[in-house]
Amino acid sequence: MSTLGTSKHSAAAISQARSIIIEYTNECNRIAVNFKTALNMLTPVGQLPLEVLSEIMLTVARMYYDDPSDDARKSWGWTKLPHVCHAWRTVALSTPSFWAYIRRSRMLSIPDLVSRSKQVPLYITVGCTEPDVVSTVERMAGLLPRTRELKLDVSNSGVGTSGQGKSFPSTYAAPLLETFQLRKKGERS
Repeated sequence: MSTLGTSKHSAAAISQARSIIIEYTNECNRIAVNFKTALNMLTPVGQLPLEVLSEIMLTVARMYYDDPSDDARKSWGWTKLPHVCHAWRTVALSTPSFWAYIRRSRMLSIPDLVSRSKQVPLYITVGCTEPDVVSTVERMAGLLPRTRELKLDVSNSGVGTSGQGKSFPSTYAAPLLETFQLRKKGERS
């Protein structure tokens, strides 16, 4: 009979046994993930060509971007697609255009989206929460050379107040810009 504080096994033997068990557990988890991936590939959607899946994802991203709803949670719903499975995440991360749709004022996410979009043109809709529209554009100056579409939704306080008399500096290069809209918040064109 052992008493508290004494053991039949040395600490080194216990540590070695734990390491072996952890190693085997990790290997079993890798095998399980491989089986689950194989099962996913047997589903109809898992058999879609990657190019088709990529186009579907781009269509969904554009639909969310174009949705006139002001619900911020809804406008970012497309970003849940990469969480469906490993294959979808791989497709999303290898499709820079999927990340090029930036909507609303969730500024913390913008650097991640810009990084994942590589060098593809950006589509940006931003709500101006400050009274000066020009300063919003100034904050985005680094993105303008890659921007194909820029829509600024301005709150009532932003129109005709401190931005009055200012103009957009002509020094901003936006060679890809095809659409620029300055809209009163809540209105859609």
